[in-house]
Parts: sequence; structure tokens; C-alpha cells
Amino acid sequence: MTPLNGNDPQLQEREKFVLAFNDTMLKIWREQMTLLGVINTGRLLHSPKSLPVRADGRFIELGLSQSFLEYGLWQNFGTGKEIPRGNKGDIGRERKRKKKPWFSRKYYASVMNLRDFLSDNIAHEFVGVVAQALISSITSLITSFRSETREEAITPEVLGALLQKIADLLGKAALQTDVSRLDNWRSDFARIGYVLTSLTIGSDDRNNVNFTLGKANLSTGINQLAPNSILIRQATTERAGVMRAQQVQDLNKCKSELSSCIASMNKVQEALVNFQKATQSLSLRISKNNNEIGNNAESIQVLQSDLKSLASQIKSLQTDILKFATMKQTTQMHIECIITDSTLVIQDAHHYIRQGLTPVIFRHSVRTSRKQEDENGVREYLTRRRGWNRFYDDRKISVNSGDEISFRLDNEGDPNRGKYFTQPNALFRECRAIIDPNTQRLSEVRIDFGKRSYNILCINRHFRFAIGFYKKSKDYGPFQFSELRTNLAEFRVIARADRVDSSNNYELTFIFSM
Repeated sequence: MTPLNGNDPQLQEREKFVLAFNDTMLKIWREQMTLLGVINTGRLLHSPKSLPVRADGRFIELGLSQSFLEYGLWQNFGTGKEIPRGNKGDIGRERKRKKKPWFSRKYYASVMNLRDFLSDNIAHEFVGVVAQALISSITSLITSFRSETREEAITPEVLGALLQKIADLLGKAALQTDVSRLDNWRSDFARIGYVLTSLTIGSDDRNNVNFTLGKANLSTGINQLAPNSILIRQATTERAGVMRAQQVQDLNKCKSELSSCIASMNKVQEALVNFQKATQSLSLRISKNNNEIGNNAESIQVLQSDLKSLASQIKSLQTDILKFATMKQTTQMHIECIITDSTLVIQDAHHYIRQGLTPVIFRHSVRTSRKQEDENGVREYLTRRRGWNRFYDDRKISVNSGDEISFRLDNEGDPNRGKYFTQPNALFRECRAIIDPNTQRLSEVRIDFGKRSYNILCINRHFRFAIGFYKKSKDYGPFQFSELRTNLAEFRVIARADRVDSSNNYELTFIFSM
């Protein structure tokens, strides 16, 4: 047999395929992360790395390994902080986490492709080696036959003996060479051992997450399961890990207390309104009774009563202000919105993001929130409030390296939904055309903004927005105004609809304004 060397095409093909496996696997994972939306901060996307390949001189016995951030497994199987192991999904609100199998399916398929390639490649190498050995031996016999012919000494006995030697050689090659090579293959596959075929969720546990590994023996073809062979421990104050059931309960309790805090803040606002009304009423009474205060004892008593009530309200207000004084965040950085070439720009916005701040957009509108469900499943509405309200989530806006602001389109049914645009129309939903039933002419074009809608037909409507940057204090929980690290940089959008000729068609215009 011809020994393997650096010029062996089968060896070279194996080496090229094996060395490219890790790089190809990393590219496939990143493509799956992008396709399935397993991207938030980008840390997981850039975390997959390949470790050095371990292989013998013939690239038959191999060792391939990769690494990535642990929470990538949570994304793959749809578990994590809001849905720990042992919880069936009843967390008091809609379940948002879904399985995003970016890792397991593609990894299993790639390992199987590697197995099939190695089997086919090694088989071709074996056929070439056997053929080379046979050709060499038969050539030697033919040369001997030619030597007998040149001497004119060929006889039927000599010819029969040569043919018998060729038959014996073929039989020997089939019995010894093939069996020897097959034994070597079996030994090589036995040294490879097991390969990973599956990674699934193991048995339920209140505090930990278990994974079951599926593996296959390349030499025997036997598939095996290793139940609960991988354990991800619970999180503590000293190490990262999975969230326990008790932590979910604590989180729900925190959410309930936060709702109570918001209700208290609403009471403070109501107390401020009552204080203003009482002050106005008191001023009116003082002006009316200024000339009669000396002679009207009854008015003096009423005034004293009002003063006592006012003092009580002031005292209550002071208590509420002191209670929520810790929630106030002093602005550390000042930002402003600039309009450049019909594009919204915030200077140094990209620099703030690299420092760990997150941009968030607000709109000045009327908003109505609801309480949590009570024991009967009823959610009561809270008092309507007007002011700055957060608009969608952290991914509603995006900032490029040139500090330009783009907005995510969220209109249902739009083919461009989920994409980012620098135009201001991405901040609004589709408009509604109102047709006059008597004249069958276009009478209004209405656009929704918060809990209200506005007519913009031949009217310039100004809508207020603002952008700020905040520092997340935790990896979960609702947004808090106390987390803001900048002021709110306000900008406006002018919306207008104009008729097109004499038809009921109209043209929309959205322009940035300060």
C-alpha cells in the first residue's frame, strides 16, 4: 500500500474540510441569530468563537470545539428570567419568550454532514490504496509474462501458472488488504468516540436547569441519551445563573409595589391640583372679604377653617414630596435635537451609546393605563394623564455612527414593518379618510396620536416628541424616569394632508420642526 503523504488529495480534502468546519459553523450561527432576531445588545452575536482543532496526522481522529455566551442556550430553548424551569408560564401577564433555535438544529446537521463527508472521503482513499496495490502486483506479473514471451519459451503450463498467480493475488488482496484497511477504519472511528447529536431540556427543577445530551457512536452507529448531563445552577449574588421560582415571585411582588407607588404619585398630583384650587379659592375669599373682615366674625371663622384645611393639605403634600424625592434624577448631560437635510441628528448620540446609555423616545400625549387584574380577572382603568409618555420600547429608535436618528416602522400589514427609516412618517400609524355622506367628498383626514385623533386635511398639526438617554440599573423591569442621564431633547413633527385635484385622493406630508 502507498502511505499517506502531503500530496494525497483525499488527505488534503479532509484537512481543508475539517479546518473550515469551525468558521462555517460560526457564520451559520450568526446568520441564524440575525434571521431569528436573537439580537439585543450584540454581545451574543459576537461571542461565538472557535477553539484550536485537535487532529492526528491523517485527520481521522478529530477534536472540534466552540464557545459562546451561556444565555444563548436560554434563547435557543425559550427559557430565562421570566420563565424559569418548573414554571408553566402563569406569570400574571402575557408570555413573551419563544424558542429561537439558532444553535441546536444547525449544529446537529453540521455534525452529521461532517460524519458523512469523513465516511465518503476515507472510503475513496481506501479504494485508491487497494487499486494502487493491485496495479503494482499485476504489472509485475505481466512483466514476468513478457519476459517468458521474448525468450519464446511460452507454454500452456507457463500461461496457466501466471493466470493462477493473478487470480491468487486478487483473492489475497480482497481477503487481506480490504480486511486490514477496514479494521484500521474501525479502529479510527472507535478512537473518535461519540459525537453530539441533540441538546434538549431535561427534568424539571425548582432552582436549576438541566439539559439532556444525545450522542452517537461513529463505530457502532448506536444512539444514546445522557439525561441531565448538563446543569446550569441558580443565580446568586456571587455568580450568574438561571432565575429561581422565588426570584420570579419577588419580581411580581416588586411589580405590585411599583403599581402602588405609581398610584401614590397620582394622589400627589391630585393633591397638587386641589392645592392650587384651594389657593385660588382662598385668594378670592380674601379679596371679597378684605373690607368686611373686621365686622364679619362668621367669615373669619370660615377663613380660619380654610386655612387649617390648607395647612393640612400642605403638610400632606410635603410628606408626599419627601417620600418621592429619592426618585428624582439630576440631569448630568445636556443634549439637543438638530435638523440637518431633513434628518434628525443628536450630537454625540453614538458616543453616549458606546458609554452604555440607551436612547428612548417619548411623545407628549394623553395616556390611560390599567391596573393589574384582580381576583375576578378585571383590570380597572387609571385616571387619564397628559404629559411625556414613553413611546414603544428601546428598539423604537436607532442611532448610526453619524449621530443620525432613525425610527422603526410598526404599522401592521406593512411589508416594511420592523425596518428603520429617517423620515418622520415612521412615527405615525396609517391615516383615516372621512367621506361626507351627503356630498361624497373628502371631508377629513384623521391621524391618531395617543388616546386622541386629529384632522390634518389642509391643516398643519404640530406633534411633540422628545429623546433622552438612560442607564439601565437592572437587566429587567419597567423604565424609570429616575434612570435618565440626560434632559429630554424635544422636537416636533408637522403633519398635513392636501387634496389631489378634484378627487378624494390626498397627499401626506411629514416635516421635522423645532
